[in-house]
Amino acid sequence: MRWVSLGLVDFSKIIERFLIYPVSDLMNEAARSEPITYTCIEIQRAWWQKISIHKPGVDVLSGACLLMVLMHLFIFLTGGIYAHQSIYDQWLGLKSESLLEGKIWQLVSYSFLHGSWFHLLSNVVMIWLIGGRLMTMLSQKKVALCLLLGSVVGGLFFVIFDLWNGQAALLVGASGSAFALFILMACLSPNAKMIPIPVQAKNMAIGILAASFILCLANPGLNLPVFRSITEWLEHAHMSSVFQVAHACHLGGGLAGLWLSSQIMGKMVSLEDLKRSRIH
Repeated sequence: MRWVSLGLVDFSKIIERFLIYPVSDLMNEAARSEPITYTCIEIQRAWWQKISIHKPGVDVLSGACLLMVLMHLFIFLTGGIYAHQSIYDQWLGLKSESLLEGKIWQLVSYSFLHGSWFHLLSNVVMIWLIGGRLMTMLSQKKVALCLLLGSVVGGLFFVIFDLWNGQAALLVGASGSAFALFILMACLSPNAKMIPIPVQAKNMAIGILAASFILCLANPGLNLPVFRSITEWLEHAHMSSVFQVAHACHLGGGLAGLWLSSQIMGKMVSLEDLKRSRIH
């Protein structure tokens, strides 16, 4: 019999090998051969090569961050916060009494005002990094909805807490939206880690929500017996400035992100549901 050789592959030798040697011998020979090793390229990459940052473009994330920066830049170049006190106190900043008067737009407008450059940059960086990651997982509409819900729900929590506390405080900053984005990302990608913090997103989310809740109730204005010891400890440690942060807004924004994640993922399928569907 004549065999035809095509290129580098000699089919005569391949078929002859299977005709001469039994299959069991071939399997034993394969077992005795050296194992094949694979190298994961991702592990060899440095940590800075694994960072993926959202690129500016015509999208809701770029528009929201740009508007925040431009508004603060305008206020900074035209006299600062004190020169525009009425914008903060009466029109765009959120105050409980103004909301009760019908200025409902303040539930959104306060997110675009900030008290300092550090306040602005911390919120913009957080929104840009977390929102950029969500943009690869969700549509622009869902990211925009998360930003809006975080602002509105965070503002409502702040107003409720402010009326309970009786401080008549002013709220500015996009931290409610930022916390909503983070909790949403933690629910959709619970095992993710944000460089340089080596903590899983789900654990960080639980810690943030718990800390915001405890610090809300430990506010000195409430003087709650259960949380009074925490208040006294923080004051004794010269950390009373922590109560100047709008923890109620952070809590409300985080809960908004948590609710939105449940709507996106839908109802979790349990083992009982699978058994029930198999029976029917």
